[in-house]
Amino acid sequence: MVPDREAVQGSLELADHAKVWAEPAAGCLLPAARQVLERVGGGARLGLVVCGGNATTVDMIDWSHRFGLR
Repeated sequence: MVPDREAVQGSLELADHAKVWAEPAAGCLLPAARQVLERVGGGARLGLVVCGGNATTVDMIDWSHRFGLR
């Protein structure tokens, strides 16, 4: 399970680092993948399917402010 704050942070990271616009439903993939890597080891290979661009810029700004993210 990924808390909403981490899902929004994942969306922001995808936008900043991968230049991919994704809603928090897809943004939760990054923190979830980190949890998996902690359990199975850093040498594991994971494939992530990123989808969902239904969030607007205003949505992302609102969520970022709600969770104290930048």
